[in-house]
Amino acid sequence: MRPSSVSQLSAGLLLLWNVGTLSSLAQIANPSQPPRVAVVRGSLPTYRQIAEAVESSLREHRCECRILELVDARDAQQVRAVLTRIEQLQPDVVVTTGQRTTAVLIPRLPHVPVVFTAVPNIADTAFRRGPGAAPVLGVSADAAPHQRLNAILETLPKTRRVAVLYSTQTKRTTESLVEAGAPLHVQVVGIEAGKDRFPVALQALESARVDGVLMLLDPAVYNAHTIRALLLWGARHRVPVFAFCRNIVKAGAYGGQFFDAQRLGRQTAELVMDFLQGTLPLDERTQYARDPAMALNRHTAEIIALPFAPHAVGPDVEILGGME
Repeated sequence: MRPSSVSQLSAGLLLLWNVGTLSSLAQIANPSQPPRVAVVRGSLPTYRQIAEAVESSLREHRCECRILELVDARDAQQVRAVLTRIEQLQPDVVVTTGQRTTAVLIPRLPHVPVVFTAVPNIADTAFRRGPGAAPVLGVSADAAPHQRLNAILETLPKTRRVAVLYSTQTKRTTESLVEAGAPLHVQVVGIEAGKDRFPVALQALESARVDGVLMLLDPAVYNAHTIRALLLWGARHRVPVFAFCRNIVKAGAYGGQFFDAQRLGRQTAELVMDFLQGTLPLDERTQYARDPAMALNRHTAEIIALPFAPHAVGPDVEILGGME
């Protein structure tokens, strides 16, 4: 919402926003003007692709959309420059990409609705605002917990125990996977880990006797060294590792599920439009990525002697580990 409009809002409307009622901005802004949306993206190519997909989709709905780049959200001068540009644009909604950009901008835009996208582990993420602030909505970088486990079951139907290495940053995400596993008859075993104690976590992993390992995008657990250690452990013990990005599958993980930038961008734009039109149900303010991509590594499957289930290799699944 434009800052100039905020002072005209009644206290009652601010209260409704505060308790989560997603009122239509069409009833607040001038209906004769197209909605204005600012998309703030980071410098990573993935964020650029998401932002461009959001922009393209919103323009199809006759929105005025402007992409702003925030190269380093830790740089106070860059943040001030982006905030100044947002103030000049007076958008009805600001879209943010990624965890860091979102966390920096949300408290600095209290009167503008923010729709975040590509934020992982949303069960562990709390973007807080003060009383009377505009709403925060968004789309996770991850698929829903049951969908992530189903992807493993579709590939290896006999899977019954799946380990998740987690830190304090991903504890609730792990708990959501444990809960999602129960109706699927999959026991999710959480093993607390960290980059400085990864060898201990691998020992616990060996004792857990699991059928697979599901990686979370957790920088407190994974870096280049620990990822390599886990992939080598999986190959040595013939335990499939399911990764959170394509590059790790290409490097030797058995498989992985991860967001597709174009699809995530379109889903984010759809969320923005539903909010602007006042048609967004309260329980859909925060959404998981609906249509993630999937990749499998044929070479790794051969090494650990665990072939993919025939129905798992469909036209939408990328097969790596060949001549690419």
